[in-house]
Amino acid sequence: MKYILSYLILLIISLQISSCGNKTLVDTAVESATSLESSTQGQEKEEEKLPWRYQLYREYSSNEVLVIYDGKNQTVAQQFAKLGKNLLSSLTDEQKDRFKISFHQASEVTEAEMKNKILYLVGNFRANQFVDELEKRIPFHLSTEVFSFNEDEYDTETDVLAIHNYPNPKQLSLPITLITGNDERAILEVFEKNLSEGVNFLWNTFDFIIYNDTVKETVGSFDGRWKFQEDQLFQFGPMKEPVVSTGQFDIYSQNQQLSSEALDAIALALKESVSSIHQFVGSEKEIPKINYYIYASAESKALQQNNSTQAHFDFGSNSVHTIINDKYADNYIEKENQLILRHLLGEPTTPILETGLAITFTDQWQREGYRYWAAQLSASGNALSIAALMDQELQQYESPLIRDCMAATFVDFLIAKEGRPAFLNKYANREFSTAVQEELEAAWQDYHSTLSSMYPKRKREKQETLDLKGFNFAHEGYRIFNGYLSKLATQSIEKQAGLGCNAIAIVPYSYMRDNQKPTPLPITNRPGSENDQGVIHSAYEAKTRGMTTMLKPQIWLRGSWPGGIEMQSAEDWQSFYTYYHKWIIHYALLAEIHEIDQLCVGVEFVKATLAHEDQWRKIFTSVRGLYQGQMTYAANWGDEFEKVKFWDALDFIGLNCYYPLSKNKEASKAELSNNFEKVKTKISKVHKNFQKPVVFTEIGFRSIAAPWIHPHAEGDDSYNETHQDRCYQVIMEGVKDEDWYGGILWWKFPSYLRYGGAKNTSYTPNNKLAEETISQWFSRDNIN
Repeated sequence: MKYILSYLILLIISLQISSCGNKTLVDTAVESATSLESSTQGQEKEEEKLPWRYQLYREYSSNEVLVIYDGKNQTVAQQFAKLGKNLLSSLTDEQKDRFKISFHQASEVTEAEMKNKILYLVGNFRANQFVDELEKRIPFHLSTEVFSFNEDEYDTETDVLAIHNYPNPKQLSLPITLITGNDERAILEVFEKNLSEGVNFLWNTFDFIIYNDTVKETVGSFDGRWKFQEDQLFQFGPMKEPVVSTGQFDIYSQNQQLSSEALDAIALALKESVSSIHQFVGSEKEIPKINYYIYASAESKALQQNNSTQAHFDFGSNSVHTIINDKYADNYIEKENQLILRHLLGEPTTPILETGLAITFTDQWQREGYRYWAAQLSASGNALSIAALMDQELQQYESPLIRDCMAATFVDFLIAKEGRPAFLNKYANREFSTAVQEELEAAWQDYHSTLSSMYPKRKREKQETLDLKGFNFAHEGYRIFNGYLSKLATQSIEKQAGLGCNAIAIVPYSYMRDNQKPTPLPITNRPGSENDQGVIHSAYEAKTRGMTTMLKPQIWLRGSWPGGIEMQSAEDWQSFYTYYHKWIIHYALLAEIHEIDQLCVGVEFVKATLAHEDQWRKIFTSVRGLYQGQMTYAANWGDEFEKVKFWDALDFIGLNCYYPLSKNKEASKAELSNNFEKVKTKISKVHKNFQKPVVFTEIGFRSIAAPWIHPHAEGDDSYNETHQDRCYQVIMEGVKDEDWYGGILWWKFPSYLRYGGAKNTSYTPNNKLAEETISQWFSRDNIN
């Protein structure tokens, strides 16, 4: 299908998609494939055949990993061995079967093993033949007491260099990782930090990282052929000295836009939070001073912390990391509250009590406050039962927005029902048996009914007219700095606006492994994926340029597509709709919080929609009760678009238009135009039946020879931008006078502008002839 390149499908199959908590190798595979594309262009003449990233990653499923420590300090060596033992004992049986990992001292490993195994080297490793060979290829050098990288010298004890998954110079088909530096203890601290991610320590978002005191100061990547790239080097200003200090907080900031007055206001708010929590808890217990780090953007936070969430806390380092910028204006989630509560009350047996209690001290949680959103969830039938809130397995797939809102409301409910002293007395060791859940449920429902009447929906302005001119905005980059939350994405949005675009569709993905088995749909949260912060960033940047924003979540399936989903029993169909509803309602709430103009509630579920119209109407009603913007559904061309009957429940008709325009490899523009007239007849018929405008929620043609034959298909055809442009001209000229036409969102425009251009046979018109055609048509005042 058009969404995923054929080489990516083969790659993911080869990796067998191993699940590691909420993270899967799908993400790593996509990241690798992104690099693969750029690496294949113009590199065939190199004498030395170097592997692509995906080839190195694939080795992890079939080869042994030797984690090797090299150093003289016996105490550190013993600690290394202990860390290895702890990691191995924490792996699941499935992970142990899939990944063969062993920990060794350097003196225990033979040269043959060094050449034939995956290597993960930790320590000084000076005067080591493998490292000597790496130095010839990468701009770094280890001398007696210092190391250099890219001609910069690092001479402090806390400086550490990490190079991840580079081709082993002695065996290019196998990856080698090196963590080294000037002091063995500092090296081990960085290694220990990496091990905190479990088996995922084997991968990293970046090809190289320079740490100071375990904090990332420089990160970057090599190009597709493992050459150093200046434009993928990110250096962060040090946060070594606080900009403001209070009795409880040292505040560090990388956001140069924050004035001293703004920083003082943050310090005052933090002081007041501590005071109110102390007063509530009734404790005089002293809290160790908290380090409070402010980042200017989600991209900066993700690059440094490998965590793109709006805010998180780390109890071990007693620190809070938060994004404060205009995208989160009047929207503070105050993660420091949770850290303060952990110090004062300890970690409770039931985690949602801590999460929820922290939010109850947060006035501007998601702008309107948790009680307001709880009221809207309840009024729309999307509030959680107590049983659902307590189901830990279910909660890992629950919307984090809904989960946290419900946790705060549940704490609010308990305090109101039992009183503060009783709540605090039970807090630490409280568990909720099935009997207790059932006993509380009726009162819980009554509580939500009261909230619904106390916090009526605040009406927001709804777009009523359509004239959409834009693209599906494709998250082509999976390396943080080239995805939705990046500066590169902002540049891409700026270019789209310059082409005359007034609309954009942002497309976050989830996945299913089997089109016949219902499974929960993960809400992507990896820093390099289409996470919520990326959606927020791109939507904000588009809105500031006057563009209509559409959120268009989609499902990816290995070896299939949404139209192939076909459950094998009524029970499985019901499970599928339960899981889908939970997933899409997250995006409905996200879109409502950030006032995204339009929401596409589904994409190309051909068999599911034609067989279960009533289920989709239920989903539309549920979403409509929460989300106030315009709603649509993106129907697949053909039977789904022409036969579904639920368009009356939506604001406009969405068509993913990949109707073939000719079987002729040398079709003229006139022939293509005549055949498009037949397509328009089908569209006009649907429009007349429902009297709703039709928007091309997708339409596109690859830059290959005769893309009009199979517009929906992927392939490895020869590059032909003239044929792509011919299709663009036919479509734009063909819709200009149609009364049913509500707009067009072409498939697709990339999240970074280096994607596209000559030899790129994908759908994007970026830096191709069709780009000029788009600019000419979109720059007109009105296509119609």
